[in-house]
Amino acid sequence: MTRQAFIVLAIVLVASMFGCEAFNSDNTPFEGFNEKDIPTLGLVAGAHEGIYEGTLMLADAESGCPTVTEAEGDAVNVIFDVIHSGDFISVKFEDGTEEHGKMVDSKVSLVKRSSDAVRMYHFEFEEGGIMTGAVEVLPVIAGDIGGEPCATYQIECTCGE
Repeated sequence: MTRQAFIVLAIVLVASMFGCEAFNSDNTPFEGFNEKDIPTLGLVAGAHEGIYEGTLMLADAESGCPTVTEAEGDAVNVIFDVIHSGDFISVKFEDGTEEHGKMVDSKVSLVKRSSDAVRMYHFEFEEGGIMTGAVEVLPVIAGDIGGEPCATYQIECTCGE
């Protein structure tokens, strides 16, 4: 009899816990705050974190280089959303893709793949919220990455946040 009473009591306690507001899993930010204001465990925002806006200028290109539609000297506007913590860097591109890397002496290299080409981004972060660098475009031929870049872009951005 005591075993059955204990089981009934345990069921009642568990059922009452699910109705408790303390177990509500809603993680919607409070009004007036955005997602960046929510603290994350173990990550501290680094000096180079923010939204970088600037230009990507085609410096050199061979004809027929895949994914390259600009003429030499043309510049296009770009936006990079950078997350920085310690030596960890994550960059979110305008198309929504994200790549991660390890920063060494304020520099990081990231690889962004597509079916036609591989783009190697080489970023350098400088004082005052400035990011410079280069992008090398390597063609993908029959599933293999070509040896030499067929195009090179120059990056110049400043941090807006």
